[in-house]
Amino acid sequence: MNTVTSLTSLKDASTYASAIAKQLQGLIHADTDIAQAKQYFEEAADAFVELHLPLDVARSRLGWAMLDSIQRPVVAVQAMKQCLDIFSQFDDSSYTFFTNSLSGQIQSIEVPQEHPIISNGEKILTNREWEVASQVAKGISNAEIASNLSLSVRTITTHLERIYSKLALRSRSALFRYMFERREN
Repeated sequence: MNTVTSLTSLKDASTYASAIAKQLQGLIHADTDIAQAKQYFEEAADAFVELHLPLDVARSRLGWAMLDSIQRPVVAVQAMKQCLDIFSQFDDSSYTFFTNSLSGQIQSIEVPQEHPIISNGEKILTNREWEVASQVAKGISNAEIASNLSLSVRTITTHLERIYSKLALRSRSALFRYMFERREN
């Protein structure tokens, strides 16, 4: 039975290995090409989302946020705050150093909780779409969002499709990034 389980998980193992490789490429390029390094971290996060591995998603997003901290500190600190929330949920002691070193920055910035995605005085997203987008930005899976909001997974998928369309986005990582960019304003 273990052989069958191993064989059926090869696709996931391949995706996982690819995501880890993207993280490593992000680290390698961090000193020479920040834009490319951020892209690698974003691709790694997308792969980990597909594998339903929120801790690995948070680690990739932390790499992205650390690279973004010079140009957009508010966006980066908020991304770090959400990553640290996930680290604490999983009691990830290996990231204690990051938690301690970033806590001062994180505590000094407050993010408005109101619906920030507005154009010409009108909300772009419905309140429900805003709730879904906010939970995606926290690294929560569609199934967990559905449970939290008492909706079906299909309904969450539909909300995400509408959100992506309204905001002209292509991925969960892009939505994550967009949410923080909007909160910065």
